Amino acid sequence: PAFGHSGEDAISKYFKDRESTNENDQVFRKLFSDEQWSDLTHFEGNANALRILTKQQNGRLIGGYRLTYSTLGAILKYPCESLAINKSYIHRKKYGFFDIDKDVFLEIARKLNMLKDHEEARIAFKRHPFVLLVEAADDICYNIIDYEDAHRLKILTYEEVKQPLMEILKANKKDNIDKTLNNLKDLENDKNEAVAYLRAKSINSLTLKCAEAFIINQDRIIKGEFNSSLLDELMDLSNVLKGIIKTSIDRIYNHESVVRIELAGFRIMSGLIEDFVEAA
Repeated sequence: PAFGHSGEDAISKYFKDRESTNENDQVFRKLFSDEQWSDLTHFEGNANALRILTKQQNGRLIGGYRLTYSTLGAILKYPCESLAINKSYIHRKKYGFFDIDKDVFLEIARKLNMLKDHEEARIAFKRHPFVLLVEAADDICYNIIDYEDAHRLKILTYEEVKQPLMEILKANKKDNIDKTLNNLKDLENDKNEAVAYLRAKSINSLTLKCAEAFIINQDRIIKGEFNSSLLDELMDLSNVLKGIIKTSIDRIYNHESVVRIELAGFRIMSGLIEDFVEAA
């Protein structure tokens, strides 16, 4: 939803706050099944993505955006229902579909021959192999582009951005590091342009290394036995990637300007969800 995780939290909080002994709240709770209530009190953007892409709008054909089954399977990062969440497994840390979209999810799983998880009482499947590639693309872009944005916004200095990105490039044995350094020297009069160059090169290096990790682990991935992410398999870059994540959390995501927007977003979404629910 709008405002990302802050928006999710605002929607979830509204329904959690209605888990009271108040008579109106008790009547309200009875309108929902346990599965639906779990969806609402743990509102999940991943499940919302599937709903947006597949929901039939008035006057339109069945299938929503009518994407291929493989494309839809590739975004099912957490192929389970909300009551099947188990943080011990990477594919069940969150959930991937709302109860109202259960039949849509099961149709995708059937068409793609997705493997059922060992969870018996609830709906849970292993990830489609393509999910690992989409997840890697998502993680790479988040980590690297947030650094570029932080430099542009003067949250991080040029040297603070340059150092970890150069470590990523040096780990790519197929790249000509001397040529990269020469190109960088030509660009450093415009630091934003230099960072954009490092960003592009870093994304390329991580993409190639994740592709290699996918190929190495493809048998386990296809069998549903791979309980990790492709980035976690890049042992030679483990320290630098952990450093980037730590700096992102400490310096970027908790920066005053970011937190102020999140707080404003939380208040806006809180007001909207209350108004929409009361109107309904």
